[in-house]
This record gives sequence, structure tokens and C-alpha cells, in this order.
Amino acid sequence: MEKNNISYKIIEGAPDLKDLKHLENLYKTIFEDAQLDFFRNRVTEKEDLCAIIAFKKEKSIAFKIGYDYNETTFYSWGWRCSSRIQK
Repeated sequence: MEKNNISYKIIEGAPDLKDLKHLENLYKTIFEDAQLDFFRNRVTEKEDLCAIIAFKKEKSIAFKIGYDYNETTFYSWGWRCSSRIQK
């Protein structure tokens, strides 16, 4: 999907290494106290993970992550937009 030079990638299940790197880079850029080991473990261990990464000219600028918490609940875990975009 692409609109206004922004494209989106939808990830279902564990992200591949390239997508994981985009997510990690955004996470540590956005959160000063980023705990990358915690983030990496959470993202890679959830079987029903759903993530969306937004790109502007191939540069990752935002993400949204969620996963099945139990049979009746989808947990919307995190989302952020890079401060370079929040103007």
C-alpha cells in the first residue's frame, strides 16, 4: 500500500531479520531507555504477531505491533512514529 510517498509493510508472525532490524532501529530511536533484548524477545517469540512498518522513501518511520494475548483478546502492544515525522 502506498500513499503520499509512504508505503506500509504488514508482517504476520515472526519478522524476518531485515524487518526485525527496522523494528529495532525505530524502537531504539524512539525510546531513549530502549531495552533491545526485551523488545527482540517479545517480537520474535509471539506466534500470532501482527506488525505494520511505515516507510518513506525506503526509510522506516513508524511501526505498530500487536499479538493474540489469549483466545478472546488481541493485545495492541506498541506503536510509535519517528520524531523526524512528528512535525
